[in-house]
Amino acid sequence: MRVAFVHEWLVTYAGSERVLEQMLKSFPEADLFCLIDFLPPADRFRVLNKPVRTTFIQRLPFARTKYRQYLPLMPLAIEQLDMSGYDLVISSNHAVAKGVITGPDQVHICMCYSPIRYAWDLQHQYLSELGLDSGLKAGSPSGCCIRCGYGCPFRKRCRSFHCHFPIYCASNLEGLQTRIDGDLSAGRCRVLCS
Repeated sequence: MRVAFVHEWLVTYAGSERVLEQMLKSFPEADLFCLIDFLPPADRFRVLNKPVRTTFIQRLPFARTKYRQYLPLMPLAIEQLDMSGYDLVISSNHAVAKGVITGPDQVHICMCYSPIRYAWDLQHQYLSELGLDSGLKAGSPSGCCIRCGYGCPFRKRCRSFHCHFPIYCASNLEGLQTRIDGDLSAGRCRVLCS
């Protein structure tokens, strides 16, 4: 059985990367795909030193430090990953990984984490910290991307369009069960656990 993992980004070793590490240990022969991969060399062993297949976002200017500003492009990038040679696809998702396109003969399991804070409940705090909450900078591409691209229209597109792709969804967070149920109720995704 050919297995692929799809993770959003590898830039630090944090919560979702800890879960990814354990999942990779369960499927050591699996291939790994990410939007971007800038994981420091000292942490490469945590992803079993696997080669990581990335998207065009990896090559965009400032992707190493400003990758969040490319969030409006991420659904397109994730959809361009070719999963056709895999029997099982496991997406490690807090933003767009669940939007990876799979076929009818493939099993897609989505490990859901709490959604990205700067696009959901902490949007105004992030704008303020970036100095994009007022004045001319608020109308800049960065400010507009966070307000418009990362805000309600982006969230609704991801929820209504991408959430129907996984067949099964799982979460390791209490309280996320309700969010997953609400977001996926119109789709074909079945929640495994919370």
